[in-house]
Amino acid sequence: MNQFLCPSGSRNSTRDSSVCINQKHMCDGHTDCANGEDEMRCPIVHPCGAHSRCEQLCITAYSGREECMCRPGYLLHGNGYNCTDIDECSITSNPVCSQECLNVAGSFRCSCQPGYVLRPDQRTCKAVGGSVKLLMANRADIRQVSLSNNQYTSIAKGLPNAIALDYHYRQDLLFWTDVSIDVIKRSHLNGSGVRDVIKWGLESPGGLAVDWIHDLLFWTDSGTRRVEVSTLDGEMRAVIAASDLDKPRAIAVHPGRALVFWTDWGTAPKIERAFMDGSDRQTIIAEAIFWPNGLTIDYTSSRIYWADAKHVIESANFDGRARRKILSNNLPHPFALALFEDSMYWTDWHTKTISTASKVNGRGFRVVHEGLHFPMGIQSYHPSRQPDFTNRCAADKSGRKGGCSHLCLPARTHRRCACPIGLTLRPDQKTCSTVPDKLLLIARKKDVRVRQLDAANPVDMVLPLDGIKSTVAVDWCSRTNVIYWTDVGKSMISRAFINGSQQEAIVKANLISPAGLALDWVTDKIYWTDPGTNRIEAATTDGRQRALLIWERLDKPRDIVVHPGEGYMFWSDWGSNPLIERAGMDGTGRFTLVSENLQWPNGLALDVDKQRLYFLDGGTKSLEYVNYDGTGRNRLITEGLKHPFGLDVYEKRVYWTDWDTHSIQVANMYNGHDRRTILANNTDLMDIRVFHRNRRDSRNPCAHKNGGCSYICLLNPTSYSCACPIGIQLKDNGKTCKSGPSNYLVFAHRTEVRQVSLDSDYQIDVVLPLPPISNVVTLDVDRRTGEIYWADTIEDVIMRSTPDGMRIKQIYSESMTSVDGLVIDSIGRKLYWTDAGRKVLEVSDLEDGIRSALVWKDLEQPRGIALDYESGYLFWSDWGANPRIERADMDGENRVDLITEGLGWPNGLAVDRSAKRIYWADAQMKTIESCTLSGGARTKVVENLPHPYALAVTGRTIYWTDWITKALHSVPKGNPAHIRNVTHGLEGLMDVKVVQEDEERHLENVCGAGNGGCSHLCLRNPTGYSCKCPTGLTMREGSTTDCKTLPDGDI
Repeated sequence: MNQFLCPSGSRNSTRDSSVCINQKHMCDGHTDCANGEDEMRCPIVHPCGAHSRCEQLCITAYSGREECMCRPGYLLHGNGYNCTDIDECSITSNPVCSQECLNVAGSFRCSCQPGYVLRPDQRTCKAVGGSVKLLMANRADIRQVSLSNNQYTSIAKGLPNAIALDYHYRQDLLFWTDVSIDVIKRSHLNGSGVRDVIKWGLESPGGLAVDWIHDLLFWTDSGTRRVEVSTLDGEMRAVIAASDLDKPRAIAVHPGRALVFWTDWGTAPKIERAFMDGSDRQTIIAEAIFWPNGLTIDYTSSRIYWADAKHVIESANFDGRARRKILSNNLPHPFALALFEDSMYWTDWHTKTISTASKVNGRGFRVVHEGLHFPMGIQSYHPSRQPDFTNRCAADKSGRKGGCSHLCLPARTHRRCACPIGLTLRPDQKTCSTVPDKLLLIARKKDVRVRQLDAANPVDMVLPLDGIKSTVAVDWCSRTNVIYWTDVGKSMISRAFINGSQQEAIVKANLISPAGLALDWVTDKIYWTDPGTNRIEAATTDGRQRALLIWERLDKPRDIVVHPGEGYMFWSDWGSNPLIERAGMDGTGRFTLVSENLQWPNGLALDVDKQRLYFLDGGTKSLEYVNYDGTGRNRLITEGLKHPFGLDVYEKRVYWTDWDTHSIQVANMYNGHDRRTILANNTDLMDIRVFHRNRRDSRNPCAHKNGGCSYICLLNPTSYSCACPIGIQLKDNGKTCKSGPSNYLVFAHRTEVRQVSLDSDYQIDVVLPLPPISNVVTLDVDRRTGEIYWADTIEDVIMRSTPDGMRIKQIYSESMTSVDGLVIDSIGRKLYWTDAGRKVLEVSDLEDGIRSALVWKDLEQPRGIALDYESGYLFWSDWGANPRIERADMDGENRVDLITEGLGWPNGLAVDRSAKRIYWADAQMKTIESCTLSGGARTKVVENLPHPYALAVTGRTIYWTDWITKALHSVPKGNPAHIRNVTHGLEGLMDVKVVQEDEERHLENVCGAGNGGCSHLCLRNPTGYSCKCPTGLTMREGSTTDCKTLPDGDI
């Protein structure tokens, strides 16, 4: 109606010949049809007669008939006489104005919104503020693209996988998502000041939008299936939508309307909208939509535009009505979309370009930028893109945004206050509680989450914890509002406040797979199981004091729970002989509770009222309970469990996680009824705990002066006991620990030094708390002071430290290239070492550092070194082209070859002082051999070893490290077939030394208190001692004790 169809068959025109034009354009003096049919057979206007009924114009039609006609801007009424004003502003298919339109009699007037001015054509609007730029994510970088040429400027480079981006014009901030590292980052628009905004709880953040009025950041995550919001610094965060989402992608916000829109390209593709607080959520587009990728808002016309990868760009009102197809060609795979003035811009994955066309009708298509790596998100960068609106979260007199104590979210009419993780909104609807009340703590592999326990519409929130790799267990303390968790991926136990602040690792040494975790809230201890080490240990909650509780007959210990009031701990073991066991919290009184009909006993929980232990079994797929004494076993739930794992009980309810159903369920803990799912479609669920404030306190016998214990005080069913660090024994008083082990091994493991006590009935290695080490190759212990000396071949230094790492000193750093072996003369107070790089054997005084080269001729690759003070001999191995083992006096004199045949790569060297024999390891010959101190009676002790390196010897046992087995081995001297592992799974094992309590106690320093009368070095030899000068100095003429003070030739 009111349309004229231009005839088909037009020639010499690129325009579609079958086109309709409005009736108002006929016979207006302008050709609109391709061949001018609209200006043919036009009527002739003439003055109206006195009796004419025409309201405006009189005409003679082409047929010769007299008719009425209207002036431009009017339409002839159906009665044929009167004229009706045309409302040009109501034309939507091809609007006459690009922004504001005012209809006037017979015409219209266009105007522009703030930030724009009317162009000379009086119809279109131009943005004020300079030319526009495009910001584009190109996966590996973010670019600022010029529209005037094919040039660009990189804002951020070397990015893993940047996808979505947006900006805050007034604050000069750029934000982007990276789906490879699952982080939202920000920087200034010049690329400086890059920092993480959100780095927790993200799995695939694909969409991003900035609210520049309320300073909020919105994003979609197709991994977590959520739409979330945070402050621009990421400090406060809330969930907008978390249900009925499949693959949310693009997102756009309208701060003036407080609206947020997002696309979802899952199995039921749609476009949704909600207010910025998540309220009034509704689907606005659900039909004829397939892969909705790009989404943007035209703030001037209050419409949304979206790009569908199924080759179309469309537009609609905010309610989804008045939907229009804008462009359906030249769109192989559009991804992101942006608008500016009357144009739209989009990225295309297939063509790897940025293209543009009219936002009104799709005309004027052209490529703006081509040859891109992988074009992703795009935004038009211009001040008019972020117009001013009313701030619904304006600060009140106290500076609170919207009067909210924490997070202010714009809503339909005003705003809604939201609270951080774990806190609840108080009745004033403005202030958040200061501490959490009841929460579910949920451990997932990649994060730890909290969820309000009794909220009407609970949403789990991710705690902002850094660096989580593979969480298994979690526990909590309501008194301090601290949570604890284990990470088997990082072999670490950590803690933080329940809001994620003040995160710290508390136990990170001597762990492999910390699986179960329990808090003793009475004495402030943590307990854990480790199936990697097959140990159960306890420590103070800061991790500084630690004790080994159970180490025998453990196969794969899993979960652990404690009952401080009774002094019991319980643990599950799903090894080859599955068990559930109980012991005192000090490891005493071990007792098996359940040993039959178990396969994979997992989570444990205690009902302290009825003194029952609840447990899950992932193999039998059951939830059971048993009394503390092992009686009264009963199956509570046996149906519908696939692979139950984490477990807890609280207020007559039992909660559990299930690996296979990806859910958390709850049921009545007494009869299993009222079962329901409270969290679904959540993968990698591990442990679960209920945080509350009703844990029962009990008498704490460790409270007063730590129970009199010098180290750690542990509860048991009768009272308590004292314990010591691993490998250290209690004194006879049962309260005080010895200062350290009396007999022990120390060995080098590249970046750390480890110790194994030989005092206890177990041999477990612990990492000594020494300063950072780059590459420790060789080491020894000063038997008098207990200090450890080591050589670092990357730093080229020799260091020393007390075993507790408190007193550290660099001994030497000059003239060192590759110190492969060192040995301490604890009696004579000397340090000897070999330097394979400089091909020298040196000695120094432990007290004053005087240093002298003893052997430097005919050395190729000196490595192992050992000494026997009683005989006054020094021994070393050389694995050069002519491998050999040599001996000299400890003053470097009387050098002789001991072994020169049948050697390949002689590495470690040790002296058996009681038997007066030397032992060496040969990696090429794969043997450990022995001979007398003079080289006689050579014997193969152990053969067919993969790659022995260093060794140490006691009266009964030989210890050695092996590069291929990655282990520290031992074998009795009299039974070479009985090889066992002291520790294993350690790549890069190097030197090993043994320290024994009675070692060399009967020997005295032959140099005496007066240094043997020597001015500098007094060195032991087989007949007594001799004096030596520092390198570069010689003895005074006629003297055997006094060195010159200057080198020969100096003045």
